[in-house]
Amino acid sequence: MNVKKIFTLLMVLYPLLFLYSVGYSSIKIPDVLLVILTFFLLSDTLYKKNYFLISIELIPYFCCILFHLIYSFFLDENNKVVGTTFRYFFYLGTLFFWSRKYFLIDYGIEVFKHIGIVATSFIILQTILYNFFHLFLPGYIQNSFFPVLANQIAVLESNLNQNWFSYLRPSSFFTEPAQYAEYMLGIQTIMLFCKNNTKIASFFSLGILLSMSSTGIITLSFIWGLYAYKKIKQRMSIILLSILIVLIPTCFFIILNSFFWRNFENRMIDGSSTAGRFDGYLSVFSYVHDEMSSFIFGIGMNTEFFSNYLAGYARLILFFGFCGFLCFLFFIVYILAFKQCQKWQIVLLLVFIALNIGTELLFQPVILTFLPFILCYENHEKNSLHYSKLQ
Repeated sequence: MNVKKIFTLLMVLYPLLFLYSVGYSSIKIPDVLLVILTFFLLSDTLYKKNYFLISIELIPYFCCILFHLIYSFFLDENNKVVGTTFRYFFYLGTLFFWSRKYFLIDYGIEVFKHIGIVATSFIILQTILYNFFHLFLPGYIQNSFFPVLANQIAVLESNLNQNWFSYLRPSSFFTEPAQYAEYMLGIQTIMLFCKNNTKIASFFSLGILLSMSSTGIITLSFIWGLYAYKKIKQRMSIILLSILIVLIPTCFFIILNSFFWRNFENRMIDGSSTAGRFDGYLSVFSYVHDEMSSFIFGIGMNTEFFSNYLAGYARLILFFGFCGFLCFLFFIVYILAFKQCQKWQIVLLLVFIALNIGTELLFQPVILTFLPFILCYENHEKNSLHYSKLQ
């Protein structure tokens, strides 16, 4: 297996492997693998008369994180903030320097698809075992060499205990159902808009519905709505349109009268999955409003002053201020306005943008899975900085 396939495989597997640590430290298994792989990537670039192929659209955001890393290293006494900032900088550096050259899109889609099939099959199995036999099948392997950290197990057990006498929200191989849904929405989008494979996409949709992730279900509806609009715009046949007119209302009727929907509706009404997701925005704006420097430059990757859940854009403004938000906005606008992307990549970017409204996807390892599919494109030679090795 060549280095490009290894890099692609690691990027797609990253969120699943992130559950496991080296010994009982906070060092994650995929982080260690990525550090080792980085040396091979450098060797391939520097010693084989190869070239760097970087992502121009990430330059402002990458420099913004570099500034905060330097600031936190020299002026922040909180070691946790320094460590968190360095890890995030390392992830962005991986995307910035290596994803465009070493990420294989076609191979990545195949790996992503097969992982999605296994993960969705497992979440269906978890649902069946719990609802019919009251057995919970964990999606992690606990061992002394690569243990799941105690705080992560606590999250898993909390999710189980809260639902023991009602409906269990399975999470497959992830810590939380929402993380499973976020991960699966990536391959769901690719299957519909890149591969036009509605059968596998429908199978993945079933898994997302079983997870009962409110953000996942809302985003899933958005994806299917875009796909339906695309097909109608392409003037689908009268027969297919007639089937959809009958099938879609029938599916909605079945879902709306199911126990799963009632559970989802209860979670939406009691505010556990809606208001809690957006209270963080009010807290952040109230905090940065009192100090101009915090509003402009942020306070660094520190959330110890906040008890509310902070979604992606709330974290972005809190961590890196209005400057960081503008740098991220440059990344989005550059891709939409100047990059020669395929349509499915644009849809995937829109899904990424939407998910960050209610989730912290932008600051999770899953960016290493999502963004390479967006950053890589066919005419990369024309739209990136190309550095040959100095002779």
